[in-house]
Amino acid sequence: MKIKNILFIQPFTSKKEQISENILVWSIYLENYLKRKLPKLKFALLYLPSLIRKKETILKIVQNKNFLYREMDVLISRLRFNVDDKTLICLSGSTTSTFLFSKLILEYFQQQYPKSIVVFGGIHASACSNDFLYPKSPVDYIVKGEGEISLYKLIKEDIKKHDVPITITGIPLKNLDDLPSIDFSLFDPYIENYDLLGINLSRGCPFSCNFCLENQLSSFHPNVASWRPYSPKRAIKEVNNMINYGLEHNIKAFSFYDPIFGMRRKWLEDFFELYDQNHYSIFVEPKLDILNQSLLKKLIHGGFVNWYGLESYSKEMLLIMGKTNDPTKYLKNFREVCKIHKKEGGVFGINTIHNYPGEKKESLVETFDCLHKLARENLSNTILFNITKYNHFPGTYLYNNFTNFEKKYGAKVYFPKWWTDFNLIENGACFVRPSSSLSLRDGINLYTEEYVEFLELNFKMMKSIENNFPSTIMKGIQMRMGVKKLTERRERQFNQLDDMQIEI
Repeated sequence: MKIKNILFIQPFTSKKEQISENILVWSIYLENYLKRKLPKLKFALLYLPSLIRKKETILKIVQNKNFLYREMDVLISRLRFNVDDKTLICLSGSTTSTFLFSKLILEYFQQQYPKSIVVFGGIHASACSNDFLYPKSPVDYIVKGEGEISLYKLIKEDIKKHDVPITITGIPLKNLDDLPSIDFSLFDPYIENYDLLGINLSRGCPFSCNFCLENQLSSFHPNVASWRPYSPKRAIKEVNNMINYGLEHNIKAFSFYDPIFGMRRKWLEDFFELYDQNHYSIFVEPKLDILNQSLLKKLIHGGFVNWYGLESYSKEMLLIMGKTNDPTKYLKNFREVCKIHKKEGGVFGINTIHNYPGEKKESLVETFDCLHKLARENLSNTILFNITKYNHFPGTYLYNNFTNFEKKYGAKVYFPKWWTDFNLIENGACFVRPSSSLSLRDGINLYTEEYVEFLELNFKMMKSIENNFPSTIMKGIQMRMGVKKLTERRERQFNQLDDMQIEI
C-alpha cells in the first residue's frame, strides 16, 4: 500500500491541567527524518494536550465516547489532507498514564477510518507491547524502541492492515549526526501555549537504576552504544536552533531531555569549548559521579539549572534502587556538589523518591532530614525540590523482577496493571506497600506529614529573609497550595483504599 500522508498524534491524559510546561518532541524527530527520506509525503500533528484541555472535557470523554468522536471529527476536518487508506496514523504512548486515552483514540480511527494503517510506539509500547496484541486490535504495528528507521522501512515496504498487530523492535540510529537538523515548524499551531521547549542531545543511558526504563531499552540492542550523543559541534547547532525558535515564540526557558546529560567528561569539555549562550535557563540532568569542579562551574555560569537524581539519602535505599554500588562515595560527591553550588551561586534541583520498595520509616525520615538541612543551609531560594512517591511503571527492572523485592523486603503491589482502569489512573501506580515494616497507608501518611513539615519549615525560613518581601509572599502562596494539595490527595487515596478494602 502506498502511503501519502502521515498523521502524528500525541494523546491527552486525565490530569486537570492538560498543558504542562514543556511540549513533547518525539514527532519532530520522526517527521524530520521521514521528510528527508520521503519528501513527497504530507505531514500533520494533532497535539491533543493543547486541544483537549478542560477536566470537564476529559470526564465527558470517559463517560461518553461519542463526545470524543465529535471532537476528533472536528480536528480531522481541519487537516490539509483527507484521512484515508493512504494515511499512516502514528500515535505515541509517551507515558503509561495515557494508555486508556490512547486506546479510545485508536478505536475512533478503527471505527471512523478503518482503512487507515495505525502504528503505536513510545514508552508504553516498549514497556507493554502486549497491551494491543489481540485479534481485531485498533493497531496494525507496534514499534518498540526508536522509530525513525523502522517507520521508514515500513512505509517503503509492503505496509498493510493486520487483524493482529505486528510487533517490531526499532532499529536504533548509531550516529545521531545522521539525523536532519530539527525543524520545529510542526509545532507552530501549538507552541504559543508553552513556556518551555526542549530537545535531546543524546539517547540512552549506561547506568542500571532499577526504577528507570532507559537501561532496559538499551538491552534491545546489545551491539549499539548505550549512550549516543550528537557530536559537540552538531549539538551546539541544534541548541542554537532550539533557542532561536523559542525566542521567536516568546520562550526563554529550555531543556535537554537526555536521560543523562553529558555522560562523558571529554564530550562536555568539547561542548563547552563551543557553547556561548548564557542568557537563558536550560534544564539538564547530569550525573553526580561524572562532574568535576571545573565542569560544574561551567554549567553553573553557563545558565544551566542542574537537576540531580539524588533519589535517597539512605545508603541502604541507594543500593536497593541500583543507584550506585558505592553509596558512601556517592553521597560524598553529592555534598561536594552542593558546596560548589553554594559558593558559585546558581539554582539547582534535587529529585527524591520515597516509599520505594524496601523503604522503612527510618530511611524515609533520613532523606527528609537531609532535605531539611539543605533547605536551612540554602534558605530555600537556590534549590528546587522534586519530592515524589514511588510510582510502579512497567518495563523497568523493578517491575519485571518485583517478586524478588516482595520476598526480600515484604513489598507488595496492589494493582500491577493499574493503567487499564480509569479509576486507578490517578493513584494506582503509587498503591505499593514499601516493606513489611512500612504499610501502604503508613507510607502515604508519613510521606505526607514529612512533606507538609518540610514546606512549612521552608516558609518560616523565607519569612526571615530581609528585603525579599515579594518572593516571600509568592513562596508562601506556593507552599500553602502545596500543603493543601498534599493533604487532599492523601484523603482521596485513603478513601479509595477504604472503598477497595485494602489494608483496613
